[in-house]
Amino acid sequence: MRQCLFKKLGVSALAVCMLGSLGGWQREQDELRDALAPALTLAGSAARLYFGTHCSSGNQGTFAAFPRLTLAAPPSHATPLEAVRAMLRNEREAAVVQDRSGLIKITLGVLPTALLSTRIARLTFMPDARWNPYPAIEAIQNAPEVQTAMRRLNVQFPGGLRIIDIILGPIGDNRYPHLPSSLENVTMDQALDAVAKTFRDLVVYGECTRPSGAAVFWIDETPLTECPSHFQVYSCFDPPGSERLRGPIVSPDPSVSPGQATGF
Repeated sequence: MRQCLFKKLGVSALAVCMLGSLGGWQREQDELRDALAPALTLAGSAARLYFGTHCSSGNQGTFAAFPRLTLAAPPSHATPLEAVRAMLRNEREAAVVQDRSGLIKITLGVLPTALLSTRIARLTFMPDARWNPYPAIEAIQNAPEVQTAMRRLNVQFPGGLRIIDIILGPIGDNRYPHLPSSLENVTMDQALDAVAKTFRDLVVYGECTRPSGAAVFWIDETPLTECPSHFQVYSCFDPPGSERLRGPIVSPDPSVSPGQATGF
C-alpha cells in the first residue's frame, strides 16, 4: 500500500487563485500544459516558464494574469525544442532554449533575474518535499538566502493565507521520482530546475512590478504527465497495477480573496 500523508498547508490565497478557483490563471496555464505535454512527455522532458509584467491595479497591485498565449500546432516528428518553438511562433516576445539536461526553458518578455540568481549554500528537503513538488518549492522559497534576497531586492510573495488540506505522497517509496535529501551550492533557479526535471513538470516563475518599484513573485507547477486531475500528481508515477487516487485533493475556497489573511 502506498504511503501518503494528509497535511495541512498554509498557502497564499493568490496561489489558490492560480490553482484554478479564481480568475483565468489555471485556464491559461492548462492550455499551455496541454500543448506542451505531447511534445515533452515521450522524450522524458520537463519545462520552465518565466514571465515578467506589471502588477494589476485591479487587485491591490499584487496580481498579474497568466500570459494569454496564441499557440500554434507543432509539426509532426519534431524534437521537443522544435515543437515548443513552433507552438510559440506567434509570440514575438517568446524565447525558447533547451539546456544540456533536456529541460525546455520558455521566457516571455524581459524578466528580472536577481532573485532567481540567489545562491543557496545548502538546501535541505524534508521527506514530504523530496517526493512532492509543492513542498519542495516551498522549501526553496523559504531558504534563508532567498528570504534575505527578497528583503534586499524589495521582492515579496503575495500575502493572504488560508489553510487547505492536501494529500502528499508517496513519501519514502523509491519507485517514485524524488529529490535528493539536499542540494549544495545551487541558485534558486537551479533548485527549481531540479523540481521540474524530477517530477517532469512545468514549473512557472512569474514576477510583476508595482508602480512603487517593488515586485511580487510567485511560483506554480503543473504536471506534464497524463494525470486525471491537476492535483493528482502522484498517480502519474504509479507502478503498473497500483490503485490511483480519485477525487479532488485540494478544495480551494473561492470566497477567499488575495490579501485576506486567515493565518495558520
